[in-house]
Amino acid sequence: MTMQEGLFTIPTRLFLTLEHRRKLEMLVLKQGVDLPELITDLVVNYLDQLPEQEIAVEESPPPDVELELQQRKAELRRLRSRLATEGHNAPEWIKGYIADLESEIARMEARR
Repeated sequence: MTMQEGLFTIPTRLFLTLEHRRKLEMLVLKQGVDLPELITDLVVNYLDQLPEQEIAVEESPPPDVELELQQRKAELRRLRSRLATEGHNAPEWIKGYIADLESEIARMEARR
């Protein structure tokens, strides 16, 4: 589904009998519109006739902060071990990543 000029565009296929296809072609010719516009009007008119219904929105479960914290701490231990093993041969990005993880862990622990 894509957005176009504030409207949703839904690529789809229509499976019609030959008779229905001919009727659709006649509607397009009679109304002087293109097929997507006609189909849109038909669907909108049909949907407008339906009773209002509340749409159940699935809420994503809250993130497991403890699990995320454990994962970040494990990553931090792994990086510290690599830094200690490789010493001055360790890539420069490791130090920055370690600092970022440390500050993120501190923020997460403060929110608990």
